[in-house]
Amino acid sequence: MGLRHAAVVTGNAAVTDRYRKAALLLESVAEEDRGWLLSQLADADRARLGPLFAELRGLGITLDPSMLRDFTSSLEQSRKLECARPEAMHRAIVDEPDWLVAVVLNARVWTWRGRLLRLLGRERASRVQALMARRPEPAPAALSALLARLEKRVADMSDTMPVAVPRFSWRKLVAWH
Repeated sequence: MGLRHAAVVTGNAAVTDRYRKAALLLESVAEEDRGWLLSQLADADRARLGPLFAELRGLGITLDPSMLRDFTSSLEQSRKLECARPEAMHRAIVDEPDWLVAVVLNARVWTWRGRLLRLLGRERASRVQALMARRPEPAPAALSALLARLEKRVADMSDTMPVAVPRFSWRKLVAWH
């Protein structure tokens, strides 16, 4: 089972590792900032995070500044890829092996995941989804490097892709004049 979907039981509630990561990040910021951030969350989210803060404090776990930089860099990278168009992602990944496509698609909950799978075609999408179900988990540094390379590839492709230019219509020009 992947880190993203692993469940940890705290009391009677199943808490995903996302909440653990959020708690770790929130625990590393100043108390005043943490208080403000928590006030922006729904009650249910705050209730899930509370026991995790207690667990972190009890274990003496903190996040050092370099780990925080790495994590926020990873989030920024994810945001850039999240904004990519499915067609751009398809062009960037179409020639990659199925296992690599599965790793990328499992890396985050991408909004373009379903559309990209459709663009891959039924047969290939089926193979990729079978690999995704196995939840391949590369080392965090390897995944970060992979996503960075993919982000660069998408950016490079969008810089070289021709821009669609509207067709010129003589009729509209004549009608206007």
